[in-house]
Amino acid sequence: MTTDLKKRAQSLYWVARELDELCGPEAARPVHAELAVLHKELAEQRLADGDSGAWIDVFAAVTCLGRSGDRDGARGLLAVWREKAEHGRLDEICQELDSLQNWLSSPTAPPHIPSEEKPWAVFAERLVLSQVRRELSAAW
Repeated sequence: MTTDLKKRAQSLYWVARELDELCGPEAARPVHAELAVLHKELAEQRLADGDSGAWIDVFAAVTCLGRSGDRDGARGLLAVWREKAEHGRLDEICQELDSLQNWLSSPTAPPHIPSEEKPWAVFAERLVLSQVRRELSAAW
């Protein structure tokens, strides 16, 4: 099921991107809302499977909710996942959630955010690097 959700999310991402570019952010809002639901489901499934990459989908869900214009929904999702991160003592994740909260509160908040400014994309890279470092340390 996760694979189907990933494929659907990837497909919708391109639809949202095209709509953003061709018609403006207003036209893409419904697609971003649907993407948020898919990424939330992916995050829940991946976390249940013990996949720490689930956090990337959390960040994507929050970003998509913000871009859909649903700032309150994005803040609510942040609160739920912050509790999970704090319970797991995941400081780096909490920092990234803070970054998303700041982004949602900014006057230039979604849906007018360029794709290269997605906080979760930067975090994803750091997450992968930190996992590789841990694995290398464990191997030595």
